[in-house]
Amino acid sequence: MILNLHYKKGKITLNSLKRFDGRLKSIRSWNIKRRFICVAYSKKDNPLFVQAFTIPKKLYFDYQQVKDNTGLNGGIIERQELDFIVKIPYQKEIKKLLFIRLREKKHLFRATTACVGFKGKVIGKIELIDEV
Repeated sequence: MILNLHYKKGKITLNSLKRFDGRLKSIRSWNIKRRFICVAYSKKDNPLFVQAFTIPKKLYFDYQQVKDNTGLNGGIIERQELDFIVKIPYQKEIKKLLFIRLREKKHLFRATTACVGFKGKVIGKIELIDEV
């Protein structure tokens, strides 16, 4: 499933989603920079899986010196509002997605379906409806 998400003022909302059958490359271990997780729940609120992701707030850029064409300069812009994509495994059982910003980096050890023990703040919630 491909989620087109919007990030603004510390909150995540859904722009659109596309459901696809297929597989995703599994994440064996989470990068320490992945401070966000998406937890998928079934209709009975059982956790199905956890997917780590990043929000690409930093935009790196280069530009050429206009006055004398002597070389390139660059910089970083930290965006407070942006759209981004998260890919998660599609399962028909998924009824709810929670997006959580983790408080502690030490929880980022391995991808797992057991989401007990993750401490963080819910920054987005999406209720999925069945396809017609």
